[in-house]
Amino acid sequence: MNLEQHLVLVVGAGPVGIRRVHRLLRAGAKVRLLDIKPLPQELIRLLQLNPDYSNRLIFYQNSYQELYLQGISLVLACANPDTNKRIAQDAHKKGIFVNQIDNPQESDFLIPATVQRGDLILSVSTLGASPTLAKTIVQKLSSFFDEDFIHWLQLLREYREKILDENPNRDETTAILNRLSDWYWYELLQQKGENVVRENWNKLIKGDWKSYHNPEPRNQSQNQSQDQSLSAEIVGSDSKVEYCGEDNKEVDKHK
Repeated sequence: MNLEQHLVLVVGAGPVGIRRVHRLLRAGAKVRLLDIKPLPQELIRLLQLNPDYSNRLIFYQNSYQELYLQGISLVLACANPDTNKRIAQDAHKKGIFVNQIDNPQESDFLIPATVQRGDLILSVSTLGASPTLAKTIVQKLSSFFDEDFIHWLQLLREYREKILDENPNRDETTAILNRLSDWYWYELLQQKGENVVRENWNKLIKGDWKSYHNPEPRNQSQNQSQDQSLSAEIVGSDSKVEYCGEDNKEVDKHK
């Protein structure tokens, strides 16, 4: 969902509410935040580090009232169960979708656990069964994608734009892009660096791609000659590569 410039109401500025406000602001949304307590220091620091956020966050130190739904596109109810239920009832009367942190079954949409690494966004949801597990899973997955992987994605974005601009043949561009997205290039980037990857990709773009074969997952039963054959096709490759939220449901004591 594109939330840029959409106004979202978040009721409750506890741990979950703060995380969701941060995610909404990163997504370009405008946020109306409501809580009976003063603005948390964590959010104050966030606004200091990101001046642009200050223009898109409006904080009201007040208890929930239906009037705060005016002009709202989405509602995130991060308060106590009674308040969340009331918010949902009011929002539904106005046709506004609501997410309740304490009641995923009655929510109109779920918010998965996510992590972003450059152009890569990983999202995991357990459909409310275990938000804590979803968070653990996405943390484990995120540790797998290192800086080299982000670098590979940046190269893919650069070359994709170049290929689409320069080659009108859709079948050829699809074939080339499929080859560039093979996991082999990520491993080659780790081992040999950007220049080697660029040298090979430039050859593919210039028309040499037909002489290359798409590296396939391989196992230890394949003989050494296959490894040598693949290595000979990749410029500079003398190595053998083998292939083989949801947020926690803390309930803020908002009254």
